[in-house]
Amino acid sequence: MSQGVTLIAIGGYGYLGWAINMACSIKHHSPNVAIQLITSMKDDAVVFSQLFDVITPVSIDEYTDSSSRLFPAKLKTNYYKHLAFDETIYLDVDGCMLKNITPLFDQTTDFVSEVQGIYDISMENAWTKMKWAKTNDVYAHFGLNSTHRLPALNSSFVFIRKGKIAKAIFETAHDLLMEHEIPIEKQWISWGRKNDSYKNAQPDELYFNVALAKLGIIPHSIRPI
Repeated sequence: MSQGVTLIAIGGYGYLGWAINMACSIKHHSPNVAIQLITSMKDDAVVFSQLFDVITPVSIDEYTDSSSRLFPAKLKTNYYKHLAFDETIYLDVDGCMLKNITPLFDQTTDFVSEVQGIYDISMENAWTKMKWAKTNDVYAHFGLNSTHRLPALNSSFVFIRKGKIAKAIFETAHDLLMEHEIPIEKQWISWGRKNDSYKNAQPDELYFNVALAKLGIIPHSIRPI
């Protein structure tokens, strides 16, 4: 069974620079771990092929909206289809590795992240770890009921083992994002600035959270740091 780390760099060279830094730190502490880069900048990334074992190009429509704005959540809820490994640790690139990453592959379930809280509609707006939208707005907009429990993920770190469970989580999250996005005015804390014309400010974590609630899944939680 193949294992590796997956990083994403899209839209601008700043993201590629972060990915290079992250890859350097991973290779320093875990030199035998394979790294996949999913990127819109393949020609530039190949210069650093000593860091990236797999470079997967994506087309512009996979990470932009209909107005050609950067739309990271569109790709982040849909990168499952690009994964190069049977078992993957996905990491956001705005960080660095401080120790050997290989123990994080030792998971017994197929989808693992840091779950910062678990919420339900009875908790009203006391969501200290999930502030993308308020309780009533989330439950009403996405058709959730009192039996649904809503985990609050930190999607900067995800362990994924390919299979029906992980595939369903990504497909559900992506469908919710593309077909049922919550209006910006109903966001509690927006991803980025609401008036930023450069990007689409939909947060991927909100859609992963709702997907997990609809599927009845509370992921095993670990803190990667």
